[in-house]
Parts: sequence; C-alpha cells; structure tokens
Amino acid sequence: MQKLEKNKISQSGIPPLFIWGLAFPLAFLNLWLLVYALEPLKPLASLVITASLIAFLLSYPIRFLEKLGLKRSWAIAIVLLLALLLVTALVAIILPLLIGQLNGLLNNLPGWIESGKENLKKLELWVATQNYPVSLTQIITETTDKLSNELKFLSSQILGFILGTFTSALNALITFVLTVLLVINGDKVVIGLLSWLSPNWHNYIKNSLQETFQNYFVAQSLLAVVLGTALTIAFTLLQVPYSLLFGSIIGITALIPFAAVISITFTSILIGFYNISLGIKVLLVAVVIVQINDNFVAPRLMGDITGLNPFWVVISLLIGGKLGGVLGLLLAVPLASFIKRTADKLRAEKIEVNTL
Repeated sequence: MQKLEKNKISQSGIPPLFIWGLAFPLAFLNLWLLVYALEPLKPLASLVITASLIAFLLSYPIRFLEKLGLKRSWAIAIVLLLALLLVTALVAIILPLLIGQLNGLLNNLPGWIESGKENLKKLELWVATQNYPVSLTQIITETTDKLSNELKFLSSQILGFILGTFTSALNALITFVLTVLLVINGDKVVIGLLSWLSPNWHNYIKNSLQETFQNYFVAQSLLAVVLGTALTIAFTLLQVPYSLLFGSIIGITALIPFAAVISITFTSILIGFYNISLGIKVLLVAVVIVQINDNFVAPRLMGDITGLNPFWVVISLLIGGKLGGVLGLLLAVPLASFIKRTADKLRAEKIEVNTL
C-alpha cells in the first residue's frame, strides 16, 4: 500500500493533501463567482424556487389520487383547483384579518412600550429597596427606545412585504404558471438536467433530491400548520390581543429550524409590555405546545429526514440566510442534507474501491 501511495505521488508530482488544500478555496471561489453572476437573476430565481417548492408539496396529493385510480391529468386538475380555492380563501378571509391586526398592533405599540417602561421603573424601585448596587434607568431607556424603533421598523417591513407579495399580480401569475408546468412536466425537467450524469448517479440524485426536499418540506409545513393553529387557539383562550397575528407569525417561522423559539421569545416580551402576567402565561403555554409538537408530532412526521448534526443545521442556516435571504433559510437545511448524503455516497464508493 505504501509503495502504491508513493507511486501515485511520484506520477502526479503533487501530494494528495496539497490537491485537497487547493480544491476547497477553488470551490469556494467558484461558488462566490456563481452567486455574484446570478445576482441580477435573483428575482427570477426566487419565483422558480417558490414554484418548485409548491410543486413539490402538490405532488403528494396528486400521487395519492393516482393510487385511488384517477388518471394523472384528472388528479393534477383536482389538486390545482383545490389549491387555488384554498389560496383564494386565505387571501380573501385570513389576510385581511392579519393586516387589520398588524395595523392595530402598530397603532397600540407606543402605548405598550410606555407600559413596559413603567413596569421596568417599578422593578428599578424594588431593586433600590433591596439595596442592590444596580442602576436600571439608562438601561431601561436605551433598551425600550431601541426595541420600540426595531419593532416599528420590523412591523412596517412585514406589512410592506405582505402587501407587496400579494398585490403583485404579475409575480403571482408567473409563479402559478411555473407551478403548473412543473407539476405536469417536472419529471421531464429533472431528467433533462441530469441526463449528462451516469445512470447510477442520475437515479441517485433524482431519488435523493425528491426524498430530501419533498419529505422535508411536507413534514415541516405540516408541523408549522399544527403549531400555528394550536398557538392561535391557545392565545385566543388566554385572551391575548392579536392572537391570530402572533400565532400565524410563530407558525410561519416554524418552517425554519430554531426560528420558532426566537419568535416565541419575541412575542412573550411584546405581550409582557402589555401585561406582565399575560406575557409569562404566553411563554409557558407556547413552550409546552412546542415541546408537545417537537417530541410527539415531529418524530412521527419527520423521523431523521435530514441526518444533520444541530451544529451543521445552524451553520447551513447562517450561510443560507446570508446568500439567499428568506428563501435561503428555507432551502438551507434540505440542501445541506442532500450535500451530506452525496458526500457519504462518494466516501463509501471510495472505500469500496480501495478495498478491492
């Protein structure tokens, strides 16, 4: 074995370690150049990716109807019609309620911030009576002012994003057309893109992409719907103001790993400004529901779909968010899982060749 390794080094003239040391910087440089070159096409890429994700989700009910004996054309027509009716109902009924609650929150936000300041001042007086050498005045002022500005900016950005997304008829039409085309001819598109690969890798990448992305997004979407619905009902029972808005925000952020924890903390603090005891109740109830969702519902839906260590999940989210924004965050985990599976397959094949 040692002679073979020496022969390999002498034939190429370059040590394998040096080759690998060059490969990673070159791969990173190529990726950066690709991202830079495709920057002008980012809006179009967002539409294509969004349509692809929707087509992935719609393929499940289509296959289910096919198993029941329906022709594929009828199954596609029924699923697309039901999806269109569902989106129309959401836009016509739920969206106006969300926008109304968001406007109400923006109008009442200054009063909530002032209430939070008063509660924090009471806390400062209590700390002073306990003779603790801590002054909260400057901290309270800076924190509440900064939080107020951030909340106003974030809320206005969310409102603008929602209105911009749903009032852009052209983007909605393009996304719908692309979704229909991908639902009908998605398999042919994938086969055409992978035709330059060997049959072995062609089948592997096709099946791995379908298994990783489709299963991940279907399971993650179901978890988000379950979590958002449960929290909205719980917040309504607790008489939390704007319960639909807060429950929906937490449910939507649940599409991104670990993001629901941040949105729950944010919501609890915000409700705490309005009413401290209610904010604590919101936090406790949300934590209980999330634990039930993660420990009982998630294992049955997801299992070990990603196969990623939590450390790499966080790293992939940071990279995805930096490169692709919201869509990057949504795609980061399944893409990282696909890369890991492909790397494992390459390593397994290399080990198999070396053992022969």
